[in-house]
Amino acid sequence: MPALEFRLLGALEVSRDGAPVAIEGPRARALLAVLLLRANTPVTSAQLIDDLWPDQLPASPANALQVQISRLRAALAPDGTGMILRHGAGYMLVLGPAQMDLLEFERGWDAARRAVAAGDPRTAAALLRAALDLWRGEPLAEFAGEHFADADAHRLAEMRLAALGDRIDADLSLGGHRELVGELNALVRRYPLNERTLSQLMLALYRCGRQVDALAACADARARFADNYGLSLGPDVQRLEREILRQEPDLAAPATGAPAAPRRSVLISAGSADAIDALAAIAAPLAAEGSGCELLVVRTVEGSSESLDGASAEGAVLLRRLERSRIAGRIATFTSDLPADDLIRLVDEQQAALMLLELGAPPERLQRLLESATCDVGLLAGQGRSRPRARSPVLVAFGGGGHDWAALELACWVAKSVSVPVWMVGVNRRRGHHPDASRTLAAASLAVQRWYGIVPEPRIVPPGVDRMVELSGEARLFVLGLADDWPRKGIGSLRGQLADRAACPVALVRRGRRPGGLAPAQSVTRFTWSLADDPDAHSR
Repeated sequence: MPALEFRLLGALEVSRDGAPVAIEGPRARALLAVLLLRANTPVTSAQLIDDLWPDQLPASPANALQVQISRLRAALAPDGTGMILRHGAGYMLVLGPAQMDLLEFERGWDAARRAVAAGDPRTAAALLRAALDLWRGEPLAEFAGEHFADADAHRLAEMRLAALGDRIDADLSLGGHRELVGELNALVRRYPLNERTLSQLMLALYRCGRQVDALAACADARARFADNYGLSLGPDVQRLEREILRQEPDLAAPATGAPAAPRRSVLISAGSADAIDALAAIAAPLAAEGSGCELLVVRTVEGSSESLDGASAEGAVLLRRLERSRIAGRIATFTSDLPADDLIRLVDEQQAALMLLELGAPPERLQRLLESATCDVGLLAGQGRSRPRARSPVLVAFGGGGHDWAALELACWVAKSVSVPVWMVGVNRRRGHHPDASRTLAAASLAVQRWYGIVPEPRIVPPGVDRMVELSGEARLFVLGLADDWPRKGIGSLRGQLADRAACPVALVRRGRRPGGLAPAQSVTRFTWSLADDPDAHSR
């Protein structure tokens, strides 16, 4: 069964595979909010009782708390018992890093800070936009005035404002001052005592050639501080004012002639040069010149420095081959005791839209990556199979499941990159009044045509894998979404048989939170855009 997802950065929401999960009752919702705010940290029963009943305790506080815990576990069934754990003298809500928007926001913000420290403001700005896009409104608004909520609501608001300030700093360093003036004017009106925002507005105005307006903004703030609080502006603002008066060269806008960084990336990783080559054969066309995407080749090594040297030399050979083919690529080779954790970190730092791995990688590593990576994850099998003909299509099995949409997006991306057809495969199950899957395929086709300009060709097959295996003999790649219950059942019998028997490589896809590689440029998470959101996709 798909993992539960929790949203705290706005109205409190719980969902499973996009479908809402109802949490009824104000105390159960308050209990969930408290546990989410302290996710993966024990909270004592005494603290929970104080948060839920601050004014008047029930007759039996411990029993009343246990009742609320039981109700919340039941609402989150079947995950509740395994997520809300008894821990010492209290309870703990156990969540993965991709299960709650607050954890994802903090992870993105941390990755952005590392990008700034590495001298990469462009990546930092993109990461911060993605993190800030997770906010849907004021957190904890339904609990306003509650004992437990006020301090955390203020803390979260301060975090959001600080991350927004970091994003504006990154944009300023990239020469975005003209686009920022309107936003900064609004922020100064909303936060009239925030000196960081004031300084950013003054700098943006100055870089737009509006020195007088920059100084006027400072004068207005000085009067506001003095009249209302009897205070002077802080030393940083006063220093910036003097530098503007002197027209210091350091205040000039940065040069903007550097080439734009790729919008998204495809990350491939394997433990051997042969496996890397097989993954690159599928992924490299996605990063062709003019695609706005780049290929990131990550090779983790366990062992001696000689192993690292050899892997680095093999990576250099691959990079030269990519350059000759006009593929935008970068390569990272390093030793790692925790390769899955390193790949999860790189997915966020490098804005990966897709991570492609070999299905034969260690199972525990694949499980960790499938559970926690924020981008789509593809597992490739049958890499050494027959070389495709020039117009060999990309096959994609489609039944309308959540991961099927990610598989369809990947199939279209691959097909578009090499100018070949897409064949959508539906299974004839003869249920109800509709004898086959053609209606489902037609609805998906309308969405694909709207967004990708591709007209998929339907292929209806009987249950089982035999006909699919036959079709794979005509294809360059067969893409399938994982089943919605993959965490419990694994890849399943049908997908396992196709991985073993198909005549072409097979990619098994798990949907991530990030948008796919062909999503609109302004999309930063699947909360803001997904092919499955297209109205035509639901016309069936």
